[in-house]
Amino acid sequence: MEYTKGPWKWEDDKLVDAEGVPVIDIFKHFDHSSCRIVARLRVNPDGNQTLIQACPEMYEACLSALGVLNRDPSEIPKMIDSVRGQILQALSKAEGKED
Repeated sequence: MEYTKGPWKWEDDKLVDAEGVPVIDIFKHFDHSSCRIVARLRVNPDGNQTLIQACPEMYEACLSALGVLNRDPSEIPKMIDSVRGQILQALSKAEGKED
């Protein structure tokens, strides 16, 4: 899967790539009641879109994995399959293989 390589960082109202090129711009409407988000998907629109859509699941999978790693080592084997499944599901979504 192709996507705009990181690191990405926020600068003002833009998410920019390592070269400073905007990946996402956020434009506030004049009354500040709403905004418009514009994705500038210059490498592979589908790759960036699926990666962004999977961020919540990937974050949750990382939290779960960290929770397991912080446990007593004797408890880890019982939890590995659940966390592995969560990570694989998040990666699958990031790669556009599932919704």
